[in-house]
Amino acid sequence: MKARRLNNNDYDTLTKWWSFWRFPAPSLLALPDYGLGGIMIQNDSGEDLACGFIYDTNSHIAWVEFVVSNPKASKKDREEGILRLLEELSLECGKRGYKIIFSSLKHEGLINKYIQSGFEVGTKGTSELIKLIQ
Repeated sequence: MKARRLNNNDYDTLTKWWSFWRFPAPSLLALPDYGLGGIMIQNDSGEDLACGFIYDTNSHIAWVEFVVSNPKASKKDREEGILRLLEELSLECGKRGYKIIFSSLKHEGLINKYIQSGFEVGTKGTSELIKLIQ
């Protein structure tokens, strides 16, 4: 498996993946670098498997979010792709000087992949609040 940076054509693919998994696709305005600030994992055949984004902060905490996998890939490839993605995102966060990675998740299967990748569960039962500024 290999990691690559996102390109302008990836957002359309990602919106289909998010839709399949019943997750509202974030606007390009909400994604780092207008949708280019993420990492895509591909299998050895070049099939895209999983993607996630890094939000930079002015602290030692990076925020990793909007992780999604290709619903058309095999379950095995998806699972391996997500684990590889979390590894690559963690490595990139380290290269950027971060000491802590934060993520907010609901999906139990994805939470388990994070835990398998060395993440620890913080708080449970919280609510995410968003305010749009006009």
